[in-house]
Amino acid sequence: MRPSVLALDTGAAGGAVFHAMGIPLAWMLGPMMVNMLAGLGGFRIGVSDRLRAVILIGLGLYLGSAFHPGLIDQVAAWPWSVAGMLGFVPVSVAVGTWYLRRVARLDPATALFAAIPGGFSAMVALGTAAGGDDRRIALIHALRIIVVVTLTTAAVAAQGGAGVDVATASSAPAATRPTVEGIQLALLIVAGGLGFGLARRARLPAPHVTGRMAVSGTLYMTGIVTTALPPAVLHVGLLVLGASIGARFASFRVGDILRTGRHALVFVALTLSLAVLAGAAVAAFLGLPWVAVVVAFAPGGVAEMSVLAITLGIDPVYVAVHHVTRIMVLLAVAPFLGRLLSTRSPPG
Repeated sequence: MRPSVLALDTGAAGGAVFHAMGIPLAWMLGPMMVNMLAGLGGFRIGVSDRLRAVILIGLGLYLGSAFHPGLIDQVAAWPWSVAGMLGFVPVSVAVGTWYLRRVARLDPATALFAAIPGGFSAMVALGTAAGGDDRRIALIHALRIIVVVTLTTAAVAAQGGAGVDVATASSAPAATRPTVEGIQLALLIVAGGLGFGLARRARLPAPHVTGRMAVSGTLYMTGIVTTALPPAVLHVGLLVLGASIGARFASFRVGDILRTGRHALVFVALTLSLAVLAGAAVAAFLGLPWVAVVVAFAPGGVAEMSVLAITLGIDPVYVAVHHVTRIMVLLAVAPFLGRLLSTRSPPG
């Protein structure tokens, strides 16, 4: 059986079990956890980049439906919120690097690039080029995403939901949303292709999601498109996202997890705690819902946190803007830090 087929079959089973148990975000957390265990158990699993990219097409379009004509009136406080997030990120990176360097005893390059929440693949590549340990960087980032998604979901569920009144097309009850119309659906697909091309040319993070979300969102915000995509698009996207995150553990051994994982968990707990504190402070200062700000500040991925937002009743546009900005800034700064480390490191 092909690795992708096995990962998706296993993930679907995990999602069904989690859904039956009433666990929030079941179709993402179930596949993620089951595939993580399967990977650690030695099963040959994995989700191909091409399949993930195809599925993210639908997710980008679905997230774009969160835009609506009244959105512009809601963004007055967002620049200050983004500024607060950008002020918090260097503190988080500094604390994380200090812990991984001084307590976990990792080398400087590994500690730094494992601590920067600027994109899984990019940080592994940049860290390796700077002389870091690519396997440890990858392991820490994989655990970061899993822990952040799981704990954030659990925390919001424990609060009884986000408590945010999100007036978006995607959050309306299915019975009251417009039926899918062929012309508008075709327009969304064509616009999504254009958005991906523009986002990749502009080197935006996760262009399959961000580009399509921006262009389809523009169509929704201007009222050109009013149709809703079927919920199955979101569910399939959650399944593939969860399966692909969990499958990353197929290349690790249990010993790797035990040696590096315990420090990774402490590191994630530290940085996530800082995100909660900073998010709560910014929310109080700007009068924004604190749960939404914390999800926007949490060090997760663009796709994962945006999907998490839309399924938890938090404005996904607000969340996506923060995560895209964070990753773009970190991707711009990280190469310079890598070169600085390389020049300071002794030869050999």
